[in-house]
Amino acid sequence: MDRTFQSPSGQRVRSAPCLRGSLVIGTLRSAYRVTLLLALIFSSVLSVRADWSFFRGNAAMTGAVPRTLPHPLEERWQFRTGDAIEGAPAIVGQQVFVASLDKHVYALELATGKLLWKSRLGPIKASPTVHKGQILIGDLEGNFYCLDVATGKIRWTFAAEGEIHAAANVYNDHIIFGAHDSRLYCLNSEGKKVWSISVDGPINAAAPIHEHFAFATGCSDGVVHIVDLRAGKEVGTISLGGETVSTPAVVGNHLFVTMISHQIVAADIPKQKKTLGFRTSASSDAFLFLACRRPEHRGCWESRPQGLRLGGYHWQKTLGFRHRRTRGCFAGHCCG
Repeated sequence: MDRTFQSPSGQRVRSAPCLRGSLVIGTLRSAYRVTLLLALIFSSVLSVRADWSFFRGNAAMTGAVPRTLPHPLEERWQFRTGDAIEGAPAIVGQQVFVASLDKHVYALELATGKLLWKSRLGPIKASPTVHKGQILIGDLEGNFYCLDVATGKIRWTFAAEGEIHAAANVYNDHIIFGAHDSRLYCLNSEGKKVWSISVDGPINAAAPIHEHFAFATGCSDGVVHIVDLRAGKEVGTISLGGETVSTPAVVGNHLFVTMISHQIVAADIPKQKKTLGFRTSASSDAFLFLACRRPEHRGCWESRPQGLRLGGYHWQKTLGFRHRRTRGCFAGHCCG
């Protein structure tokens, strides 16, 4: 999942014990439940239908929901696992797929939360990715799996050399993911390595994809690495001016990412240059930040016909919960 719910390696941020391992569809009830809710919020009411097969909904990982949500949201069901759920669920058709630190991937019925199957792997923080009848996911033991959507049976595995904390992405049926061995991997549809590249520092976040390029962050180097997926080569970098453990979002020629220093950073991709660093409150409150294409719906930035205007901070909304780490929300997904 987006490393908003993960501290740097070796420091796990836990939710309140009473919420441990709960998957909730519906109302905002707590910081931990918000993680899961915002990933599948548009599916919480069954009349609003769309697949959410990637982490944050699409390869660019914007987290945008192109639909009007019902209000108020109501809790439909809960499903409890044996340990914490730290990754966002995936939703495809009438099924929900979610992984847990209890070493299982679960398939649930969307309408009722009924268990359809579960598959035992290793302890998992990452969100599942669903692509062409396959569930793609890595675990904290460094193993990457391809599961059958219908049965949960393992089709193939690949061994990385470090923990896998974040979701995989897909480019032309090739699977892109990072690991704590400081490498970004590309596998073919049969689980064979096509290429891998090294970055400075463990990769703790997912790599969004725009056109033919992936954007990977090493959690200690403060740099976005721009990778040409066709050649498997780094073609540029963007210095962020600090450390991040969050997954970037890519909108057109702009990249957005949150920092450990409580900043939201925007960067111009063609210029490979940071263009904005907006600092949030250092308190333990969570703030909601919105990005909208309609000028009357303004958040931290807005998009107009002549282009994206950055830095136009208009308002903030404090949410009714607290956590040990500051978080904001970009386009419907919490990021810390």
